[in-house]
Amino acid sequence: MAIQFPCPACQQPIEVDDEWASRSVACPFCRTTVTAPATSTLAPPSGAPTASPVGADVFPPTGPAELPPEGNPLAVWAIVLALAAPVFYFVSSTLFYLWQRELIGPDANPEEIQQTIMEQAQAGNMPAGVMGGCLLLLVAFGLWVAGLACGIAALRRASRRRLAIAALVLSGVLPLIACLGMVLYAGGGLGG
Repeated sequence: MAIQFPCPACQQPIEVDDEWASRSVACPFCRTTVTAPATSTLAPPSGAPTASPVGADVFPPTGPAELPPEGNPLAVWAIVLALAAPVFYFVSSTLFYLWQRELIGPDANPEEIQQTIMEQAQAGNMPAGVMGGCLLLLVAFGLWVAGLACGIAALRRASRRRLAIAALVLSGVLPLIACLGMVLYAGGGLGG
């Protein structure tokens, strides 16, 4: 049975479990540390809120902003987007490479590829591989930016913070892949 008594500081009715009789507890209203009596001093039932043990740090929240986070969905989205962006980039690069082999040949240098793309664009018949590759390239970088934004926002919550950090580290993969691709392309390494 619970022990009910008024808080000596604020006079609000509070309640503690029997095990907290004659021990220090914190008032749920004024947060003052009080000693619970051995028996109830209020007429039952008062419907008084339960007091928290001192030092247990289990005060009831005072508002919705203090509720503990249920998780960190932004961290999950950040990791998903960080993994998806390089996949879309790889598919985009593969479409460009296949189009290049089909239209120009595997031994084309960067200038020949650029000249062919310009000629096709001026003629108004851009191959589907180039259009699909451009679209997937835009999607890849959009996913990358969204993943970075989610990862940075997810760092503000303690829950799943390590997942958010992992997502931000993985987000560095796409720029590395893009830079490596440009170096190989400029050096003629993709044509052979």
